[in-house]
Amino acid sequence: MFLLLIFTRDFAYPRPLAKAVLQVIMAFGFFYYAMGWPGQIYVVTVLIGLGYGSHWAMLLAAVSELFGLKSFGALYNFLTLSNPAGSLIFLEARASGLYDYYAEKQASFMLKNPISVTTKTLGEDKSLSLVWAPFAIPSLVVVAYVPNCKEAQILSFEFQIEALQAYACTPRAEHKSPNTSLNHVLKGFLDNRWLVFVCSMWIQSCGGAGYLFGSISPVIKSKMGYNQKQVAILAVAKDLGACLGFVAGSLSEIFPTWVLLLLGALQNFVGYGLLWLIVTQRLPNLPLWVVTMHMYIYVGTNGETFFNTAVLLSCVRNFPKNRGPVVGILKGFAGLSGAILTQVYYMIKVPDKAALIFMVAVGPTVVVIALMYIVRPIEGHKQVRESDGSSFLFTYCICLVLAAYLLGVLILEDFMSLNETLLTLLVIGLIVLILTPIIIPVVLVFFSKPKHSEVEESLLSESEKQEAGTSEQEINEAILSEVEDEKLPEVDMLPASERRKRMNELQDKLIQAAADGAVRVKSGRKGPHRGENFTLAQVLMKADFLLIVTSMILAAGSGLTIFNNLGQITQSLGYNDSSIYVAMISIWNFLGRVGGGYLSEIITRDFAYPRPLAMSIAQVIMSFGFFYYAMGWPGKIYVVSLLVGLCYGSHWAILPASVSELFGLKSFGALYNFITLANPAGSLIFSELIAGTIYDYYAKKQAGLRHYQHSISMLAEPLHQNQSLTCLGSICYSLTCGILSGVCIIASVLSLIVVYRTRRVYSQLYGKSLS
Repeated sequence: MFLLLIFTRDFAYPRPLAKAVLQVIMAFGFFYYAMGWPGQIYVVTVLIGLGYGSHWAMLLAAVSELFGLKSFGALYNFLTLSNPAGSLIFLEARASGLYDYYAEKQASFMLKNPISVTTKTLGEDKSLSLVWAPFAIPSLVVVAYVPNCKEAQILSFEFQIEALQAYACTPRAEHKSPNTSLNHVLKGFLDNRWLVFVCSMWIQSCGGAGYLFGSISPVIKSKMGYNQKQVAILAVAKDLGACLGFVAGSLSEIFPTWVLLLLGALQNFVGYGLLWLIVTQRLPNLPLWVVTMHMYIYVGTNGETFFNTAVLLSCVRNFPKNRGPVVGILKGFAGLSGAILTQVYYMIKVPDKAALIFMVAVGPTVVVIALMYIVRPIEGHKQVRESDGSSFLFTYCICLVLAAYLLGVLILEDFMSLNETLLTLLVIGLIVLILTPIIIPVVLVFFSKPKHSEVEESLLSESEKQEAGTSEQEINEAILSEVEDEKLPEVDMLPASERRKRMNELQDKLIQAAADGAVRVKSGRKGPHRGENFTLAQVLMKADFLLIVTSMILAAGSGLTIFNNLGQITQSLGYNDSSIYVAMISIWNFLGRVGGGYLSEIITRDFAYPRPLAMSIAQVIMSFGFFYYAMGWPGKIYVVSLLVGLCYGSHWAILPASVSELFGLKSFGALYNFITLANPAGSLIFSELIAGTIYDYYAKKQAGLRHYQHSISMLAEPLHQNQSLTCLGSICYSLTCGILSGVCIIASVLSLIVVYRTRRVYSQLYGKSLS
C-alpha cells in the first residue's frame, strides 16, 4: 500500500505500473529457483509471497479508480476467478504433469540401476547407515513460467543420480540436511546458559515493581485519604508480600521454573490490576486490611518472589563458579526496574498517575510469560568457556552504560522540558541497551566453535554421569569431614602450602586405611559442616545464619525506610515530583547490586576474606548516609539516596552468594526466601513503628499550629484524627535517620562477628591464608 501511494499520489503514475514492477520481481524469483542458486527456497518464498500478496491490494484499488464503485462488488468477485483459473492452467496442467514426468523417470532409473551398499563396521555396535537423499525435484511452478529450463533439468538429472550414489554410502554425520543442522543450532541456542542468564536479566528488569512504591504511595494516599501511618502499614504489607517466598521456595523443588514464572505473572496481573481498579474508583473503596492482605501480599507483590526464585535458582545452578557476579547482576536489574518502568511511563504521557499502577500490572506479566520456557537450569557447568570472563566484563560494561544513560536521562528531565518525540527516542535507546546482552549467546552459539570436552561429555549416558557424580561426592564429603575432624590444631598455624600438603597426606592415609578396613569412616554425624548442604531446619540451629539474618533485618529495614518513604521525604523538602528521585535511587540500587557482587568476588577469590566482610563495609557507609541527612547538611536528599541506594543494593548481591557458600545449594530456594523476610520485618520496625510515628507526630504538631493560627477565621475546619496529614521540613525524617545510623553500626558489628566465625571456611574454600 505504501508503494501504491508513492506511484499514484507522489508521481501520478497509473497504479498498474506498480503491479508490473512486482510481476518482474516475481519473474526473477522464479528464475532464481530455476537456476538452483543457493538459498533458492528462501528467495522464491520471499519474492513470490510479497509479489502475490501485493496484487490484491493494487488490483482492487485500480479497478475502483478505473471502473467506479457502483458495481465494485460484482467486479471484485469476477476478478477473484483468476485464482482458480490460473491454478488450473499452471498448477494442474503444467506443474503437476512435470512433477509426475520426473517422478516416473527417477523410478525407472532406480529399477535399472540398483544401488548396493556394503556395510562397514566402525566398532562393536556401530555401523554406517544407508541414507536416501531427497531428489532435487524441479519447481512446481518455476517450470511452468520458464519453459526453457526443462532441458536443463533433464540434462542435470543424471548428475543428481550419480550424486545420490555417493551420498548413500556416506556416513550420516557428514551429510546432515540443512534443516537438521539448523534445528541443532537452534536447540543449542535455546540450551545455552548465557541465553538463560540474559532472559533472566530481562525478567528482573521489569519484575521489581515493588521499588516503585515511592511513586505509587502518594497517589494511594491522596485518593484513598490515608495518613502517613496507614501508608507505612501498606508499605510493610508490600514488603511482606514481596518477601513471603516460602510457597515459591517449596514449589521450586516440585515444579519446573516455568510454572513458578507463570504463577508469579498471574499474581502480578491480578494484584496490581485490582489495586488499579480501586484507586481509580472503578471498584468500591475497600477497608485497609483487605487491600493490604489480599491484594498486596497474597496476590500482588508476592509474584516477585516467584520471579526471584526461578531466575536465581536457574542461574546460580548454571553458573556455580560465578555466584557473586550472577546474583549481583540479576538483583541489580531487579533494583533498576523502578527506573525503567518510570521512563516507560513518562513516554506514555498519561496525565493520571494511577496509570503507573496499570502499567505495572500489564507490562511485567507480558514479558515473563514470553520468556518463561527459556529460563531454567540446563547443566551450565558443562558450558564453561575461557571466554566467560570476557562475557562477564561485557555485561558489566553494559550495566555501567545503562546506569549512566538512565542517570543522564533523569538529569535532562529534571532541568529541561523534553518533548514527546525526544522522550520516545530516549526510551527506545534504553530498550536497546537492555536488549544488548543478547549478543553474548548469539556470538557463542553461531560464531564460535564448541568445546571438545562438551562433545566428549555428551557421549556419557545420563545414568553413568549421575552415578559417578553421586558416589564421588559422597566419598569426598565423608573423607573431607574425617580430615577436618582428625587434623591437629597446630595445622591451622602452618603456611598455606604446607597446610595443604599436610591435609592431603592425612586424607591419603585415611583413604588407604578405610580401603584396608583398618578404620571406618563415620557416617552418623550430627549434621553438615559449613560449606555443605543444609536444610532450612538445620540452618535455623546455626549461629552464623541467625547472625546474618539479624544483621540483614537491621540493615535492610533501615534501607527500606528510605525507599518506602522517599515520596514523603521529597515532599517534605519542597520537591513536587518524587518520581525523579525514586528513579535515581533505583539506579544507585542497581549499581550497588552489580558492584557488590563484583567487589565481594574480589574479596573472596583474591584475598580469601569472608564475603560478609563486604556487607559490613556497606553497612558502615550506609550509616554515614543516614547521619548526613540527620545533620541537615546541604544536598542531603542526594547523599542519602546515593549511599543508601548503593549499600542497600549491595546486600542483595552479597547475601545470597554467602548463603550458598556457607550452607549449600540443595535448599537454596528455601534459605533465600527465608532471608528475604528481613525486608518486611525490618520495614515493620523502622518504617512503620519509628519513621511513620515520628512523621505523624510532627505532621500533627504542624497541623495544630496552622489550625491555631487560623482559628479566628470562620473557614477553619476542625482537625480530624484520620485526616491525611502532611509534614514539611527536614525535621520530619531527621530524627529517624539519626536512629537508623546507629542501627546500621550495630548491623556492621554483627556482620564482623560472622566474618570472624567463618574465616577458616573461606580460607579452605579459596586456598589462601589470612594475615
